[in-house]
Amino acid sequence: MQFNYQHLDLPIIEQIIDFTPLKVSPQTPIIDVIALMGEVRHRSCDLINSNLIPSSSSGCCERVDCALIMEGEELKGIFTEQDLVRVAAMDINLSETPIARVMTQKVITLTHCQTQTIFTVLSLLRQHKIRHLPIVNDRGELVGLISASFIRQVLQPSHLLKLWRVSEVMVKQVIHAPKTASVLKLAQLMANLRISCVVIVESDLDSVLKPVGIITERDIVQFKLLELNLGQIEAQGVMSHPLFCLKPSDSLWLAQQEMQHRHVRRLVVTGEQGELQGIVTQSSFLQVFDPVELSSMIAILQGVVAQKTSELAQSNEELNQEINQRLQVETQLRQAQEQLEKRVEERTAELSRTNQRLQQEINERQRIEEKIREQAELINITTDAICVYNLCDQIIFCNQGAERLYDWSREEVLGKKTPELFKDETSAQLLEALKTVLERGEWRGELTKSTQKGKTVIVASRWTLIRDERGEPKSILVIDTDMTEKKQLEAQILRAQRLESLGRLASGIAHDFNNILTPILGASQLLPVLSSQKDESIQKLLTSIETNAKRGTELIKQLLSFARGIEVQKNPISLVQLFSELETTLKSVFPKSIEIIIDYPTNLWTILADSTQLYQVILNICINARDAMPNGGIITIRGKNFYIDESYQKMYLEAGVGPYIVVTFSDTGVGMTPEVQEQIFDPFFTTKAVGRGSGLGLATVMGIVKNHGGFITVSSQVNKGTQFQVFLPAIDVEKTATLADLKDLKGQKELILVVDDDAPIQDITRKTLEVYNYQVMTAKDGIEAIAIYAQYQEKIKAVLMDLIMPTMDGFSAIRALQKLNPQVKVIAISGLESYSQSLNKDGIKSFLSKPYTTQELLGTLRFILDSTYNTIN
Repeated sequence: MQFNYQHLDLPIIEQIIDFTPLKVSPQTPIIDVIALMGEVRHRSCDLINSNLIPSSSSGCCERVDCALIMEGEELKGIFTEQDLVRVAAMDINLSETPIARVMTQKVITLTHCQTQTIFTVLSLLRQHKIRHLPIVNDRGELVGLISASFIRQVLQPSHLLKLWRVSEVMVKQVIHAPKTASVLKLAQLMANLRISCVVIVESDLDSVLKPVGIITERDIVQFKLLELNLGQIEAQGVMSHPLFCLKPSDSLWLAQQEMQHRHVRRLVVTGEQGELQGIVTQSSFLQVFDPVELSSMIAILQGVVAQKTSELAQSNEELNQEINQRLQVETQLRQAQEQLEKRVEERTAELSRTNQRLQQEINERQRIEEKIREQAELINITTDAICVYNLCDQIIFCNQGAERLYDWSREEVLGKKTPELFKDETSAQLLEALKTVLERGEWRGELTKSTQKGKTVIVASRWTLIRDERGEPKSILVIDTDMTEKKQLEAQILRAQRLESLGRLASGIAHDFNNILTPILGASQLLPVLSSQKDESIQKLLTSIETNAKRGTELIKQLLSFARGIEVQKNPISLVQLFSELETTLKSVFPKSIEIIIDYPTNLWTILADSTQLYQVILNICINARDAMPNGGIITIRGKNFYIDESYQKMYLEAGVGPYIVVTFSDTGVGMTPEVQEQIFDPFFTTKAVGRGSGLGLATVMGIVKNHGGFITVSSQVNKGTQFQVFLPAIDVEKTATLADLKDLKGQKELILVVDDDAPIQDITRKTLEVYNYQVMTAKDGIEAIAIYAQYQEKIKAVLMDLIMPTMDGFSAIRALQKLNPQVKVIAISGLESYSQSLNKDGIKSFLSKPYTTQELLGTLRFILDSTYNTIN
């Protein structure tokens, strides 16, 4: 049949003409023309305000790919990118050579008239293998320019493109070159073969060519604009890669979409193994719109429609037969339904009577279930842990009390045996209880168990054997009552009673011991005067008696100080003079292997204290520090004024709000385990060898400090050292004299990350910062801190990092944060001031010593936030 082009609703020729093409004179230097072609220009055409160009397209703004050489109104020649490739292969001076010397002088033009269509243009472009067609009027004057690239933008019948495969239009004879070929050689190749691109390939072990890049005439234009030496540049250094490749089975619609999306004019076609098979260019699309091809496609489509019409008619016939069969079946079904309805009526009456009986049974069951539910709720409300085991020692029920006490979830423990739920040391007790209850029917006793989280609990356990209706053993009911707090309280009471008994014993024997020691001491001092003999051995014995009598007297004083305190004479004193005397004493008494560092300001506040007892406190702590460093080390003593505010008081309940003098003792000794730290203030507790210590030194220190209204904090780490902080209340100090105006230290909604494993300290620090206009995020260890910082790095302005934590300590966490952000601002926090010196190697210079006040916290934080680098606090 004859194909009617009007059915395609194609644009008229006036709508695809660019009426403002690039025009230059014959004398224009080649380099200037290349620069003008590289610019993005606005295309002037009748399609600008039409709906033929899709909104996703670049529309009428695109790079110019040719120039028309005009002398007055006369068209002298044309210069395209293909000509530019030819020029690039020539050794000429682009700045001095006019465009007239290299332009294409034989220009194919089209005289504009009303009878011409877009297919006229397509035929000329294909016939002469050109991409640009100047349009002139009947007087030979230039009207405008039509390009193949713009025609492709206009002709977008998507359904037609989807019918064509890439394999049907691709160019199979692809010009290619190796990666090592020079760009000048490629330009010469394009010029000689009049092609627009060269595909860069490499060979695999089977000598199969695989495309790795492409160089187009547009690339040559850019290289010339940059005045590059094309002979010295290899293709692999400037080629476009990686390539997006099509498959031969892909549709032209996909190819057209990819060209628009990637802003390219050609796409390479590869096989299943990535081998080079062809190339698709913009000219390939024009084949689709060839009148002969369109007519052939229409004929094929009409044949398909005729075939589908025949198939549809056959389907309609089969459908009519099926409808008749269904009508017959419906008649039979209607008759069966009438019989069924009659039977249903009979059955309904019978079911109604049965339902009445069932309803009565349901009501009774609901009443029983409600009663059972109430009992179950009571079981869950109780704080006792109630469990039921079968005779195979598998748990078959546990209430919420058991879940709370042992940190279980019901789903996790059902079906498990006793050894799986509790540790080995508990399992033996439980198996013995199981044996007893099976033999006697019940068992009662006290058990120590471990929860799922490893916490130890003490329970009063009651086991009862449950029997079925025939009296056979069925299951075991176990009820555990938590006695942990009660046992701990009993232990505290026993400890207090023991200490009270020790105190009474010390008070009771002190008088007798003093009575015994007094004559011994007097006699030992009098005998050397009365004796006429000067035997040296007797003198040594008398000296030994006197020395040991004095030691006994001092021991009695320590016992009395621990038991009920010794009457002291408190006077206002300054620690400045005491520190001065102490430095001389310690350096003369302690071995040279121990370095003594004493640091204090000259404006220390005044305290009300007994200087003798205060001297005893300092000496006892320093002696312990000396004994912890048998191979030598450093003892650091620092004094400072310290004002305890409400925030600090919440962290240390022994503290009171007001001014204090803080004396910090730090050593680099062997340190203490947490178990030892819990007992160091107990009387007679000592880790020293027999004869090296009485175990009353630190107990006496605690008694003296408490008698002065103060308190002590201790922090230690094995093989790192120990720090004691003694807090003594100062007198005649105004709060306003110690604190800066906290309003000046308020934040500006900065986000701060607080990292501390101690929940009370973490909570108090968070609340304090929030009160003073900061936003706070918290983490309990280094791992959680790193995860939070990685997610909110841009928002977090500073990190408060405790150095001693489980899982990952503060040192490791700080180094990890610095890898994420070398400029991260960190304030290190620790109860050991000695750590402040080891932080310098990690680049952290801001340090807060626990405990810290609100002023110290806000001042240090404000300082690093307002500074470029961290500074020592």
